[in-house]
Amino acid sequence: MSISQTVTEYLYSLKVRNLSMNTIKIYTEGLVSFQKYLLKNGIEEITEVTVQHLRGFTSEIQSTSNSGGTHCKLRVIRSFHTYLMREEIISSSPFAKFTMPKNPVSIQPHVTLEEFQSLIIAVNSGEKPYRDASVLYLLADSGIRIAELINLKIEDLLFDKGLIRVMGKGRKEDFAPVSRDVMRKIKKYIQLERPKSVLPNLWLSNSETPMSYNSFFQMLVRTYKRAKLEVKGFHAFRRMFAVNVVKNGASIVTLQKLLRHSSPNTSYLYAVLNIDDKKSQHLLYSPINNLRQ
Repeated sequence: MSISQTVTEYLYSLKVRNLSMNTIKIYTEGLVSFQKYLLKNGIEEITEVTVQHLRGFTSEIQSTSNSGGTHCKLRVIRSFHTYLMREEIISSSPFAKFTMPKNPVSIQPHVTLEEFQSLIIAVNSGEKPYRDASVLYLLADSGIRIAELINLKIEDLLFDKGLIRVMGKGRKEDFAPVSRDVMRKIKKYIQLERPKSVLPNLWLSNSETPMSYNSFFQMLVRTYKRAKLEVKGFHAFRRMFAVNVVKNGASIVTLQKLLRHSSPNTSYLYAVLNIDDKKSQHLLYSPINNLRQ
């Protein structure tokens, strides 16, 4: 079977599984680059792919991608071959003899508590202080993804239960706990700033239309500039949530459930502590520091 045909069928299977558009885009980009590499090297049939081709492809993408990007593309290709094995399109996978390159765990930027306080002060001088504060508090308090926040509807706010209903990855319905104080801030936004509208969307612009990702991002950039801080993306708030949950004593398993990850390994990547965090945790938990003098 041709590589082109198997790639098309695999991508269709991902759509059937209701994976998010972002996930499908990542898989598509990885498979297209792999397909181009194979065709450039005269490989048209999927059964002709060997471990040597995997090594050659790895070498090629390492010249243009960082370790994280390389690892991401190789995971896509590995998943593709797992599918081919399951569908009995190939009898053996070249990954059986392939060693994945190491992907060093790096400390990803997160919003510190001091930065968060500065951002909250900054939104007070903005045009929509209740809305913007609600957005930042909700991201930091629940750890939800920006796509989940953007798609929130009024009916998703379960005020009496302290929960919000979110549509997670793979369009899977789930619930995220939210602090009572944050729920009160969202209520204030609805009462004082949200335009009166029949639309179900929680976040509305001045023109009474649902806010887009660009609208949220522009709001975030304006807030960072007013706070005179270097801009960090929305995912930095999700990492802020993860780092502080672990610092406050939660286990990785608990963090996994709160972040709604399928694997604790993914959650671990969110909770890598920087050097100052390590020092404070060492001070707290060191057996010598805790000896009775």
